[in-house]
Amino acid sequence: MTAAMLQPGASRHQVIDAVVGHLTDSEVPEFDFNFATVYLLDQGDQDEATVVRMAAGAAPAEAIDAAERSRGAGARGPQSRVPRWALEEDRVLAQDDVLVYVAQAWQPVIVGPYPSNDRSDVISGGIPVPVMWTEVPVVYSDGRELGRVLACLVGEKEHAHAGDAAPFTLAGEIFERGKHKDLIRIFVPFGSDATRRATGVLEVGYHRSDQRRPDWGQVEALRAAAGQLAVAVETARLYEEAQRLNLPIIVHAGNACAWYVDLYQTDFETANEFAQFHMPAVTFVHQLTVSQLPLCPGTEPLMNSRPRIGSVRTISRFC
Repeated sequence: MTAAMLQPGASRHQVIDAVVGHLTDSEVPEFDFNFATVYLLDQGDQDEATVVRMAAGAAPAEAIDAAERSRGAGARGPQSRVPRWALEEDRVLAQDDVLVYVAQAWQPVIVGPYPSNDRSDVISGGIPVPVMWTEVPVVYSDGRELGRVLACLVGEKEHAHAGDAAPFTLAGEIFERGKHKDLIRIFVPFGSDATRRATGVLEVGYHRSDQRRPDWGQVEALRAAAGQLAVAVETARLYEEAQRLNLPIIVHAGNACAWYVDLYQTDFETANEFAQFHMPAVTFVHQLTVSQLPLCPGTEPLMNSRPRIGSVRTISRFC
């Protein structure tokens, strides 16, 4: 994807901001979408509801309903257009919302415009993997249904819905405010643990006024990008966690190693506790940014002369 995703010290929000810019960049022909949104999902504080904890978006196409925002330092152009629906963070999702479905089922989904009865309105060309075509309802929070939209579920999955029930719904208020009836959207999950709900969901697509439609090559490219995004988001999360625990450690991982070496010689038990609970995140981050940070001099000889307990081997290798 882009080096900005793995910039040392970048926050998760900085990572997803960089990603949406890349996915809508006209200089990246395999993407160059009219809009892109990234959602980071979380569990609600009070119940089991899924929440959009963070969101980022980009919409260079004038046809997309968007708000103007100032760009950060180093970005091209004075302003950035953000889809209005990407401005809503800490948004509680319905249990059957499309984002919840994609994240839980780990299944890419393509949603067409409304109304549409032709599959060519949803995707261009053939799909070389099993798919399921269905119609999903647009439902308001009060239960009213606006209509049904043609959707394509990519890949073989054991669907949790019963009978003829739709696998997911589209939020009516967001659909109406964001003018989603005119959009063709691809949803792709990303995360580092496929046995749990995905960390987040990528959403990209075109306005129906654009003659382009998603094709299978783009779906494959997005799935590859989602894997890279998962690593970048997890790395950023580890940076944030290390900052929360001990700011000086993340500022210079070598300092953490030096502190550990000194402590090891005076308080063995405390040093091991530090290694077990604090160092894994720091050393993982340092591994990914080893070209950015200097090695910790003198650590390897000391580690070789001591019993290797807990994370000591990891610390000596990557610091």
